Amino acid sequence: MNGNGTVPMPHDDAERSSIEHDRDLAWELYDAQPTHPRIAELAQSVLSREPAFTGMINLLALHREACGEIAEARRLLQGLMGRRDHQFLNAVKSLRDLEQAEGNLAEALRLTEIVLREDPEASWLEQMELGAALAYTGQRERSIQLFDEAVRSAAQLGSEEHALALGQRATRLWATMAPPELIVPAVEQAIEADPTDQMLGLVLGFARLYDYRPAEALAQFRALLREDPTLHMAQVGVALTRGF
Repeated sequence: MNGNGTVPMPHDDAERSSIEHDRDLAWELYDAQPTHPRIAELAQSVLSREPAFTGMINLLALHREACGEIAEARRLLQGLMGRRDHQFLNAVKSLRDLEQAEGNLAEALRLTEIVLREDPEASWLEQMELGAALAYTGQRERSIQLFDEAVRSAAQLGSEEHALALGQRATRLWATMAPPELIVPAVEQAIEADPTDQMLGLVLGFARLYDYRPAEALAQFRALLREDPTLHMAQVGVALTRGF
């Protein structure tokens, strides 16, 4: 008996290869088109042949969420959490993201805390997730502390991870509507670490506008458009700044 209480089914090499092929294809379809009807068919087929592949339940829930079937997605994820198998943390993270998207911020915070409690080796990105969840529930000071702690943790892993963490901190400060005096220097530091990140350039432009610095915002959006004239959000930024 395996970790989720089911008895593994014996398969020859050809059958196992077929099951794994369908599992991988289901994920590839989800990545390309989350609402594709074949996803559910493949996931259920895999589970019927190999119940131990409970990651398919997580995938099926993500698919249902993408299709707008929120209650069914929630039911699937709660059921997967109840199994307490190797997919437990993935189920918690998926349900956390669903609840946050649905505006159930207190529940998203509770689930985020479960992830960190259940995984002592959780990455700096999970610290960022908790920081964002705290910000959304009004706990701004602790949120900022966690963002900074996550950046310090990432710095210990090398310059590439540090740059990623700086970018994550900047975009999450923006997403959680932190004061501009926090956002602008965080974005500038992140851009210094990775000048190629267009998203950071956009955040800097909007943050400067948010900070009542329209001339600097306009210069930032125009610089982005010189690099990529098709960048839609930079075009939006120019229009908003001119209107401002």
